[in-house]
Amino acid sequence: MSGSDKRILEERAMAHATKPTRAISESDILSAVGFVLHPELYAIEYTYVKEVLTMKNLTPLPGTPAYVMGIVNYRGAVVSAINLKKLFGIREMGLTEFNKLLIISDGGITIGIVADAIYGNTMINPGTLSSPPITVSETAREFFRGVSPDGQILLDAGRMLGSPKIIVDQ
Repeated sequence: MSGSDKRILEERAMAHATKPTRAISESDILSAVGFVLHPELYAIEYTYVKEVLTMKNLTPLPGTPAYVMGIVNYRGAVVSAINLKKLFGIREMGLTEFNKLLIISDGGITIGIVADAIYGNTMINPGTLSSPPITVSETAREFFRGVSPDGQILLDAGRMLGSPKIIVDQ
């Protein structure tokens, strides 16, 4: 093998040995619904969000965990309204007529998440997420995918919808 052939093979080997870098594409970015659990900003992927409703006609349900605020009628189905503030150990300020209910579903399980407000759609690059702060409760940490550089907390709706901590089946 000649010197130039060997050099070409070495260049090819180096090109294949280095990890290729690629630009962030639109498919890498997650579309999410942004909402507020005062004072924090949260987000849930659009693929799980079915609808955002005004909080009304909430029926309390005795004998459920404190974070289950009650049930609502959603298009003929009974849906639990989950108060993430109670579940995550965040200080509450009470319900107002401005509270919203995010209806999320994975196709099988459907729940409502009580939010203080909705701030709209947001785009999050999962590659930029950092781990939650150590001050976050263990329960909250279980449902966090990460924190974006601008401070939004991306929740893992799939994990929430499959968790026995949220889905009470008794």
